Amino acid sequence: MPGAPDKLLKQNKDEKTLQIYKNEIKKKVTNLARVSQSETFKIIQNWFNSIDIISSLNSLPKLQFKYIDKLKTIYKRKLKREKDNISDNTKKEYSDILLIYIKLLFYFDKEKRVLKLLKDEEEYINVNECLKICNNKKSVEAAVYLYKYIGDEKNALKTCLDRIKQNYNDIKKFGYSIDERNDNLFKEMKLLIDESIDIYKNYSENTESLKNRKNNHW
Repeated sequence: MPGAPDKLLKQNKDEKTLQIYKNEIKKKVTNLARVSQSETFKIIQNWFNSIDIISSLNSLPKLQFKYIDKLKTIYKRKLKREKDNISDNTKKEYSDILLIYIKLLFYFDKEKRVLKLLKDEEEYINVNECLKICNNKKSVEAAVYLYKYIGDEKNALKTCLDRIKQNYNDIKKFGYSIDERNDNLFKEMKLLIDESIDIYKNYSENTESLKNRKNNHW
């Protein structure tokens, strides 16, 4: 019955009994969502924190995405309010939220939003974990950005070259005819070649600058 669990939680004042109800809701959240996703979302939002409930929503990606999207907004406001004194715990929780959010963006084929998110939230992202996700999903653009962000030009360049090689082999395999698929592959190759040149130039300039500083020091 929609709204019944929410009323039950509101009416109960005993902390121990309240926790028992919440544990039962976590176990039955999938069944609740089948009755009403909107009411389930209200219960989650009102009575649970991010750590308590997120993993219980793994089998409900749409609801999980909606919840994470809301949480992200809440945490952004919190980070803004506490900008001069953000706790490590808050940073860690937000970092975990962003990881799940990125996984869900890939799940719902919203890859283009991943790169923007990484740029907007680079202060809070867990780079190593994000790289695992992006490499697993073969998201070259996002992976290259992260490698460049941590100064790993070698892997950034390797990622570009590997995709260029893959695209070239695909074009050879399916013929050199000009169709939409090959046209997209050629366009991506061009972008990756330009990116590779920029990475090499920046790496060369940084190496030369470091060499000059060492020579001047001595």
